[in-house]
Amino acid sequence: MKFTTKTNSAMAALIQRSEGEPDHLQQPEWPAEVSNALEEGWVERPSRAMVLNYIARNFNHQESDYFDLTAYEASVNQIYVPDEGIDVTADDAQAALARRGYRLVQELLERIDKVADPRQFIAYLNVGIGYAGKPGANIHIHKVHEGERPWARIDDLEGYADEAVMVVRVA
Repeated sequence: MKFTTKTNSAMAALIQRSEGEPDHLQQPEWPAEVSNALEEGWVERPSRAMVLNYIARNFNHQESDYFDLTAYEASVNQIYVPDEGIDVTADDAQAALARRGYRLVQELLERIDKVADPRQFIAYLNVGIGYAGKPGANIHIHKVHEGERPWARIDDLEGYADEAVMVVRVA
């Protein structure tokens, strides 16, 4: 599967910093929440919402709490990029999270292929400094729904000044 990406300058800098470095952060297994989400895969709800089954079963909000399916899906289909094995105090911590997050985005989008056309989905990878002052990364994925705007400002990624952002689509 081929992917297209669009980044803001902060993400481009993280990617450039990590080019040529060996990926010393290979993990043999994802943590339980991530591996469960990958294993259970995607399901389509009667409302047409496409969600990660494992996460949706443990999600505390209803579709009616959101103004559209896009916002609901982006909220349900949020996964924090695991930081196990990454020294979050190291200078390259955010670059390492970006590499790991991109690998996870690819795996998640590849799994959609079993139930829907993955070209209809947008994935967002955000890397930044969290409230606790340590680097963190998360992923949001939603289907493109007719008449609804994308969850994030994909035409103005530079507007996200406090974080590195990558938008990923299946080509």
